[in-house]
Amino acid sequence: MERQVHTVFKLALGAEPPRLVGLVALWLFLLHTPNFFQPNSDPPIEVPMRIISVTLFAAAIVAPSFVAAQKQVIVPQGQQASATLSPGTRAGDIIYTSGQLGVSRDAPDSTIQGQTKRALESVQKVVEAAGSSMANVLKCTVFLTDVKDFQGMNSAYTQAFPKEPPARSTVVVAALVSAAAKVEIECIAAVR
Repeated sequence: MERQVHTVFKLALGAEPPRLVGLVALWLFLLHTPNFFQPNSDPPIEVPMRIISVTLFAAAIVAPSFVAAQKQVIVPQGQQASATLSPGTRAGDIIYTSGQLGVSRDAPDSTIQGQTKRALESVQKVVEAAGSSMANVLKCTVFLTDVKDFQGMNSAYTQAFPKEPPARSTVVVAALVSAAAKVEIECIAAVR
């Protein structure tokens, strides 16, 4: 696999890739790459392909400090880890939050604005417990159960990130783990 990733970087970017030892995450979105590699050959045979700007998009988050860092589970006060997930993890100077729902038994709120605000407050607790702040959030993924809630979510979201918002993906899903949940938000943040 490392050899294939190396070749993809070289073909797509025309340069040597970063050292994969420090690779924390790698996303490759390949459109129309039939027979890109012939897997049964050693080394894999590269099939010539034309790469145009919309054909290949590659992004990588490389954290050199990850090499020497241990994974640290982050559990803010008032939350708890379960057998299947932790509220957040930190590796070196990168924080990953688990998806935070906007619903609570203590303070139920059925509005998308209220649930978005609560989910982001939970994200903030994880990020701060790991030693950072919302100003250092790099990327968020927002899961909505109804596309009609997009504008309402955005109005609450912009209050948490009034300027220089992080990169974001918003995905509409069929359902979330809690039937009453309308939104779930996960983030990646830096420690600075």
